[in-house]
Amino acid sequence: MRERRLGPIVASYAAVGWIVLQVADQLVDREVAPPIVYTMTLLWYVVGLAASAVLGWYHGEKGSQRVTRTEVVMLGLLATVALSGSALLVRGTAGENALPTADALRAAGLDPYRVAVLPFADRSRDGSLGHVAGGLTESLIRNLGTVGALDLVSENGVAQFQDSSLPLDSIARLLGAGTLVSGTVERSGGGVRVNLSIADGVSGAEFRRGRFEESEEALLDLNAGVSQEASALLREWLGQEVELRRQSDETSDPVAWALLQRAERERREAEAHARAGNMEALAEALDRADGFLAEAGERDPSWPRPSATRARIQLRLAQLSSGEPREAGAYSERGLAFANEALALDERFAAALEVRGTLNYLRWALGLGGGNAVSLLDAAEADLQAAVRRDASLANAWNVLSIIHSQKPDLVNAKLAASRAYEEDAFLRAADDLLWRLYATSYDLEQFQDAVRYCEEGRRRFPDHHRFVECRLWLLASRAMEPDVDLAWALHSDYVALAPERSRDFRDRQGRLVVGGVIARAGLPDSANAVLLAARPTPDVDPTGELLGIEAVFRLQMNQKDEALSLVRTYLTASPSHRAGWQWSAHWWWRPLQDNQEFRMLVGGSP
Repeated sequence: MRERRLGPIVASYAAVGWIVLQVADQLVDREVAPPIVYTMTLLWYVVGLAASAVLGWYHGEKGSQRVTRTEVVMLGLLATVALSGSALLVRGTAGENALPTADALRAAGLDPYRVAVLPFADRSRDGSLGHVAGGLTESLIRNLGTVGALDLVSENGVAQFQDSSLPLDSIARLLGAGTLVSGTVERSGGGVRVNLSIADGVSGAEFRRGRFEESEEALLDLNAGVSQEASALLREWLGQEVELRRQSDETSDPVAWALLQRAERERREAEAHARAGNMEALAEALDRADGFLAEAGERDPSWPRPSATRARIQLRLAQLSSGEPREAGAYSERGLAFANEALALDERFAAALEVRGTLNYLRWALGLGGGNAVSLLDAAEADLQAAVRRDASLANAWNVLSIIHSQKPDLVNAKLAASRAYEEDAFLRAADDLLWRLYATSYDLEQFQDAVRYCEEGRRRFPDHHRFVECRLWLLASRAMEPDVDLAWALHSDYVALAPERSRDFRDRQGRLVVGGVIARAGLPDSANAVLLAARPTPDVDPTGELLGIEAVFRLQMNQKDEALSLVRTYLTASPSHRAGWQWSAHWWWRPLQDNQEFRMLVGGSP
């Protein structure tokens, strides 16, 4: 055996194969590769160990050796085992990943919106993390239970399945849950690792999993922090899977459904490009998405979803082109045509009503309604109201309704609609927009305690979003907070750094104007005046003169009414389309001018 060098050959293979196996483990651990990659690698590693032993035995001696029939047979058998095992793994994984449709769940008496958070398991060697596992289970149930669209099984209901050996599908049937959440906690280096997974109730198959770690020092705070992070992650996952099930019920053509999913993937990719400021890549991704949707519509001409989604793509392009009204108008017209196409197939299709209402609102906001501005806004509101009557979970429709109420202005209903939007956003598809609306409507209503709360929640949830730096600036410039000039300048720097590149110059000027307002509140009028004057933008930065209106706000706070009125006059003269529906005319900002005859005439009211 020594002459054949069997040991060194097998040991060398084992060492190299172990490295490959660890690489596969890390790829799966970071969700770069699916779990089957590690299982497949392990299978081939084990088979390869046996193959290396065969090769070492027959070819380990010095000199040339002939290939024998026995060796060929043994290697052939090992290859057959590896290939057969790989085929079974692929087939099994495909079966597990095939999600049941909503119809299948209903047939089994299970609702995907009914969720059971099973007791998390303590996987530490010494059993010292049981309190963490229990606390995390409890806080997840509590956090997810606040989501109106979800029906959570109570803590007492799931407690009976602590350390249960029952299959997940059996537990799901006993609890009547269409979706199961489970997890483990374990030691990892000097910290604690939390593993999460979601399974469907019909088959018990896991369809999403993830993990994150906390340092040992943060152990006592683990439940609070991890619970918030985990509940947000779970809501996003659930939203994606429930939407897939809903869409699969809308068409009987599997190819059309697959094309829609490819389009949705391209739309998500486009949004990633938008966040990175890569507008060219965004346009290309949306164009590919539109192509897939066109094919889906051809495959199933009776399905309204593809046309409604094509309308949504045009809406997104119009929003991105809002600085160019003519271009935005062309996109919005195409979007309306697609929305009407979907509604011709199903006049009550909620997604089409929502997107048509949003497109009409956008056209109104961009002054594209001509002399029909009021009817355009009324049409938008009517479509959005019809959409939420059909499907109350359409958080974006509630959000736009909140904005429309703000324009009227009906600030109380604006906040009620924003609150309803946040409640209905069960899967956090638009949490940043909704938290901003809740902040803004609270601020507009002078409910500053709520405004501070929503701003802080947005900053905690979205620390890299410029909006939730901006809201802190505005609060410093109001009576909601004590003025802090140093903090205001620091926030301004963060605001500009986080703002999208294409609007950075505008945001810089806007931020400096608000800092000027903070300085004025701090009792430094000369310094405030210098900052406000220096922040005035050139026409290329602010072609509509919007920032003049913001400067006017702070001139009023400095009791400079004549200067404020002059700025409002210049603004509305430069942008007369903003006059008819100037949303801030009844805002508390303008309270000192409400009785001014010229101001009332400028904003379209009676003198």
